[in-house]
Amino acid sequence: TPEDTVSGREAADLFAREFAEACSSLTPTMQALLSLVYGQGMAKAEAGRLLGLSDYQVSRELKSATDSLRDRLEAARPGSWSPEAAEAWARAWTALSRDGREVPHDRS
Repeated sequence: TPEDTVSGREAADLFAREFAEACSSLTPTMQALLSLVYGQGMAKAEAGRLLGLSDYQVSRELKSATDSLRDRLEAARPGSWSPEAAEAWARAWTALSRDGREVPHDRS
């Protein structure tokens, strides 16, 4: 129904805003790694070399970034983060990046 479409769109918009806020809270290194690895599909080792990080540091930073995103999204809306949500997020970020668009984030 049209009401379901509007409410689904509103929920998606709300999640997008919450996700953008969560992303903006990450360190620049975490943001860069997420963008390079998930956005551009770059290998973790290559992204690490580009940023001057060891393989261990890359893994640690990516885990910290995804943990932080999960924690912030769960705090904003309990139940909004799941393995399926994480995978959908990664697919969406990759698709947006390949289309030449950036993931929206707050620059204020």
